[in-house]
Amino acid sequence: MNPSETFELEADISGKLVAEIESEDSLALDNRVFLVAPDAAPISVAVVAEQRYFYESSILAFEQAGGPLTLVRGGDADVSIHQGQIDGGASLRVLFAPAGESSLWESLGEEIAVAVPRAVVEDHPALRHVDVESMLFGGAREIVAPEDAIVLVESEAAIPLVYQTRREGSTTLVVNLDPVAAEFYFSAWFPTLVFSASTTLAGREEPPLATYRVGDSFPIPGARDGETSDLVVPGALEAITLSEDRWGPAELLGFYDVESPGGQWSLSSSLLSLGETGQGSAQLTDSLESLAMGRGIPYWLIAICILLLTGESILYHRRKVG
Repeated sequence: MNPSETFELEADISGKLVAEIESEDSLALDNRVFLVAPDAAPISVAVVAEQRYFYESSILAFEQAGGPLTLVRGGDADVSIHQGQIDGGASLRVLFAPAGESSLWESLGEEIAVAVPRAVVEDHPALRHVDVESMLFGGAREIVAPEDAIVLVESEAAIPLVYQTRREGSTTLVVNLDPVAAEFYFSAWFPTLVFSASTTLAGREEPPLATYRVGDSFPIPGARDGETSDLVVPGALEAITLSEDRWGPAELLGFYDVESPGGQWSLSSSLLSLGETGQGSAQLTDSLESLAMGRGIPYWLIAICILLLTGESILYHRRKVG
């Protein structure tokens, strides 16, 4: 019922912040909120392929728009993008158009025709914003993925089209299509897939909030498959070792320090009201449906025509009988 107040901080502030209402009441815990203004380093992406233009253009588009990706040339990167074969690069990799022999697949055969691709893992972060069923997997080849691979998309013949595997300390997302044959460079899903794959491999697909409610779980930024992270809860001296990409529920107020393979992070938990903060948007149920707009004009025109034909038929038969 109280009007909200908005404060703008002119300085470029990052780190741990505390907002407090100077008021005495029976519950002082909800008068203080622990906030984190992240100063996260962007995800560096390198393109290790002969045809670099379209890949680099996609990365630069997100970089210039203030996104979490940044393009690096000739240096170390968090994620590397390859085409055909993998020669060097980072430990997190995206491979398009697999070719030749590699430990990333057991066998690689001839080209196949893909009629209807099917998402095997629903709502996977790497494909969350990509409509795989509308993608053209031109140049896809008959491939046998490793036994421990996670198949995300497959053809109607159960041939892997997109899968993730881990080999020799490196995690690779294999995209079984030829960008040229599939005209994938000119598809809206191409930069989207580059972005989603890079952020997912780097463990940054879900940006952390400024604070979380007590009792909620929160993502571990920079968490990666097969690697562990350390979490220090408020007031504790020893860290908790985590192997998952989420932790919770948060039972303590204050700041949580995280050290993951992707870097060092700070998270916070506060005593918040779901209705007053608007943080429940992620828990809302999608009730999207068409609005009741009534009957369209063609419907009424057809109805009028039927009435006219019916009336004319009745009058015609009456004249004929009479």
